[in-house]
Amino acid sequence: MYSIEFTLGPQFRRHILAHAIVYGVVAFLLLFLGVADRVGFAVGLGGFFLVIALCCAANWAGHRRLSTLITPAGITVYGHLRTSLVPWSEVREIQTNDALRVGTAGRRRRTNNGGARKVAYVKVVRTSGRDVTLPAPLVTRAVSDPQFDDKVRTIKAAWQDSRAGSGQTRQPDRAG
Repeated sequence: MYSIEFTLGPQFRRHILAHAIVYGVVAFLLLFLGVADRVGFAVGLGGFFLVIALCCAANWAGHRRLSTLITPAGITVYGHLRTSLVPWSEVREIQTNDALRVGTAGRRRRTNNGGARKVAYVKVVRTSGRDVTLPAPLVTRAVSDPQFDDKVRTIKAAWQDSRAGSGQTRQPDRAG
């Protein structure tokens, strides 16, 4: 029996924490100045930035939970608020989606060929037709993952192994 977990590393959360701190400092300064000078606009604006800072902090805390667990039973997806299991028998296809790449001339284009990867994620297509986007592995503009393709191959291999064990026909591994 195997169990492989893919999580978002701390680098995914650092920029969120930095935003929370910056917004918190701005909120504190505006609130302090607004109360000290009795300026209602500064207090209102400070309250606005405080709400943004609290939302960033909640987002930072929620990212700790995001992960994907590969087991013999299927793929367990740990989201912000809920956990769901996608049994291997319900998986029709596993796709890698590159949302945006930058071409060699610096022009942006939507493609799955060439260029620097900007956003890449894994999508599980269920037999019901409903897609499930995995929270990890993930590549974003801010954070790259050199092992992304290896992780995708690991997920596809686990799916193919489960299909071979259940007697289903194996589909060719799609590049992506």
